[in-house]
Amino acid sequence: SLRSQGEQEFPAIVRRVEDDPAFDYEVICGARRHWSVSYLRNVEHRDIRYLVEERELTDEQAFRLADVENRSRKDISDYERALDYRHAVETFYGGVAQRMAERLEVSKTWLSRFLDLAKLPTDVVEAFGDIRAVRENHAREIKPLLADSSARSKVMAEAKRLAAQQSVAAAAGEALLEPSKVVAALKAAAANPKAQASPVKGAAVISSESGAALFTLARRGAKTLVLELALDADASNADFTSAFQRELQLLRPKA
Repeated sequence: SLRSQGEQEFPAIVRRVEDDPAFDYEVICGARRHWSVSYLRNVEHRDIRYLVEERELTDEQAFRLADVENRSRKDISDYERALDYRHAVETFYGGVAQRMAERLEVSKTWLSRFLDLAKLPTDVVEAFGDIRAVRENHAREIKPLLADSSARSKVMAEAKRLAAQQSVAAAAGEALLEPSKVVAALKAAAANPKAQASPVKGAAVISSESGAALFTLARRGAKTLVLELALDADASNADFTSAFQRELQLLRPKA
């Protein structure tokens, strides 16, 4: 039996599987050919041989070999590729993009664009309606918006609105909003943030993981803090609770 991963010209590259009793080999390159041969054998009962070349490969070597083949494939989206690269850089290269770029023989700039794409918040990705529509150039345009603390919460709120709009359109069988228009809407949200009251001087602004400002903490004496909630924050009560517990642990670690 064979387990699929990757794709290549005939013959396929496989490696023996030692830790999974359900499979004998893993296909590193040649998965689509394996699927085609399996289909013709099982459905059309045609006697077609599947030529393979067995190699001894580490996980990192298997990843690099599959990546060379996958880069030319049109059925893998930028976002899917980006998620694979994010997993690989942490798993095989100690989180060092430069080391990974050297092993893949690509520029660090090229690789960083995909790693930035993988870092986009889920709400932003869903704003495009289809992961195949999200490209690495979109991440380049959106990254500065999310880095701006004064605009991030507004961008995230707009992303959620767009995601809901795209979901409704998809359910109705209607065309999704074009990626360029999604990016334009996020930029517009960042450029026109709603006015917010300035926090008390010296107060720390505590935000949710998505960037929404939840409350401020201001010292009043050595043993007292004043907390002001942003009741109109684009966040759930669970976000408030999680953030408060996190800050309380920092303020009273031995309590």
